[in-house]
Amino acid sequence: MAAILILPLVLGITSWASPATAGPVPTIYVANAGNPSTVTAIDSATNSVEKSIAIHGGIAVSVAVTPNGTRAYALVVGNDEVGSPGVLVPISTATNITGKEISVGANPYTFGFNPNGRYAYVVDGFDAATTAPNEPGAVTPVNLADEAAGRPIKVGTNPGSIAITPNGRTAYVTDSNAINGDPTTITPINLATDTPEKAIHVAAQGIAITLNGVTAYAFDQDAVIPIATATNLPGRAIALGGIAQVIALAPDGQTAWVLTTPAPGLVAGSSKVDLTSINTATNQIGKVVPLTGMPTKGQFFVVITPNGAHIYVLGQGAGKTASTLVDLDASTGRAGRPIKVGTDDTALAANPDDKFVYVLTPGSDYQGPPIASQPKKAPGSVIPVATATDTVGNPIKVGLLASALAVTP
Repeated sequence: MAAILILPLVLGITSWASPATAGPVPTIYVANAGNPSTVTAIDSATNSVEKSIAIHGGIAVSVAVTPNGTRAYALVVGNDEVGSPGVLVPISTATNITGKEISVGANPYTFGFNPNGRYAYVVDGFDAATTAPNEPGAVTPVNLADEAAGRPIKVGTNPGSIAITPNGRTAYVTDSNAINGDPTTITPINLATDTPEKAIHVAAQGIAITLNGVTAYAFDQDAVIPIATATNLPGRAIALGGIAQVIALAPDGQTAWVLTTPAPGLVAGSSKVDLTSINTATNQIGKVVPLTGMPTKGQFFVVITPNGAHIYVLGQGAGKTASTLVDLDASTGRAGRPIKVGTDDTALAANPDDKFVYVLTPGSDYQGPPIASQPKKAPGSVIPVATATDTVGNPIKVGLLASALAVTP
């Protein structure tokens, strides 16, 4: 299952909040997909748990905070074997009390907000009880003020991720083959009418949109493809030296950073992970920064601190192999020493005050007989890392199978 922003991915897209002015201390929300399923609220000033919020009737697989920070929403998957719909569960960030559940589509996968935070758009999956695998997927629009879902919008098969333009006019959904999950097309959605537009024939595992809204960057395999949002026409592919995994946009909007892993047959003998910069005005490649000590397989995450000073890259370790976090100086492209932090990590996020980044480790929900390859039941944790010194703080225990986190602006 994925996280946004990718976000969202996970092959995905990362995002950040604008620098915060003096105000409430940010709260960290963690979706825990174990049994029992919960959402954990953490006070970022003390790095202590404020509340464990019970989730009933399903599994919390994702969580996100509205742009104004007043509510967090947990995306909860029902039992799709019997046709149970998923729901959005609103959580007041002032009280950490849940509100009325909003039914959405079957087996929801991920979601995003429009810029004013009035609507959420939920990417639905397959309902094993009722949906044929070659049926079109759907995006469910949700009016958050009315707490009501609208008519599902048909997209391509097996939709995977969603990105929304800064003006709130268009959403882009990446579609894939229903059988093997290979990327196929991108479906643009006119959000004024909630209708799909002509599919863009670009096979993309993820997509990110520039801050000025002019260009959407789709990535798959060894290239990034710029798409003009005014016409939805793809431009010339920007070739990379490896397989694109994640894309992140700098807060000033001038640079896109793409993480690539070794590409067998494309770069002979290569075993390195790179972070490649792209000038968003010219679509020209700039710095290419090798990341030593980074695993070459698994999930990857990139987050840029809101002040634009640091770029953090997290490579997921598995089993007995620790995950690796690397801090890059955004102005010089110089990478710091690799930091070992957790295993099987599932998310990475930055505090809006630029002082910390947070690594999420899932823990385990296993309750069966002892198996050497299966860890015992254990809570997940949020690991704070101080950006000034890259010092790893004490883990903050959360729920079982922690899968996603979000921070209030």
